[in-house]
Amino acid sequence: MAVLTSFREVCVCVCVFVTIMHLFSSSPVGLKSCSGKFQCLSLVQCISRNAVCDGVEDCGDGEDELNCVRVSGRSSVLQVFSRGSWRTVCSEGWDSHLGSVACRQLGYSSYVNSTDVPISSIEAVFQNNLVALNINQTGLKDNFKIQNSSYLSEFSTQIQFVCCGVECGSRPAVRSRIVGGNVSRSELVPWQVSLHYQNQHLCGGSIISERWILTAAHCVYHGSGALSVEKIIYHANYRPGEISYNIALIKLKLPLSFNGKNFCHSQNLEVFINILTLLVMIKGSLT
Repeated sequence: MAVLTSFREVCVCVCVFVTIMHLFSSSPVGLKSCSGKFQCLSLVQCISRNAVCDGVEDCGDGEDELNCVRVSGRSSVLQVFSRGSWRTVCSEGWDSHLGSVACRQLGYSSYVNSTDVPISSIEAVFQNNLVALNINQTGLKDNFKIQNSSYLSEFSTQIQFVCCGVECGSRPAVRSRIVGGNVSRSELVPWQVSLHYQNQHLCGGSIISERWILTAAHCVYHGSGALSVEKIIYHANYRPGEISYNIALIKLKLPLSFNGKNFCHSQNLEVFINILTLLVMIKGSLT
């Protein structure tokens, strides 16, 4: 609970209902200019999506080269972010060394095995945008990343399924962001909200109650102008451009209308547990 008691309160003007707008008033880069691009939080700048996961650190803390590998779909097919989009990894050229590298990038301490999966057996959304890996570029370097040796593949009948494990008595490596994630069906996560700027998604948030939304501090720290909320409370130790303490609360002027699927409840214990869960959902850690 100490995470919440040290927040600093910032009162703001009240405007329209539910749509939450935000301006980076102190930043030379406006949010609108980041449309269709990748936003570096550390430097508050925008880079091309094609520059993400290309082996070159364009953001100040290298955040554009993180989380470039994920597993997706019911079959947990392996994907890498390459040339501006997520692409499914083909089985051509695959070996156990690449499997170990993939598991390490996913945050696991060990590699179990790999399996070829017929491309016709996975969801249609993952059957296009294929990549293969050039094993001649892999070598045995400790800093090798599999997305850096990928090349586009127009056709493949087999894609790669990777099984990773955790050694006994150990835990996955701590990461600064949540890895992976798939498109969810409607009403699967009713406690989540989308914060919009000029009708475009800016940040995610989580519903604590009818009046309170939990989100990341960098989404609202530089707020100016009219916001459709009554109050913003961000962590007193948060500093722009830093990851630590990046959390904030938003109090809505008008309460939300629940349909019986709200996430949190008024009991103190449940609220505390839910807040910890929301922290992990937003940032992937409790720092």
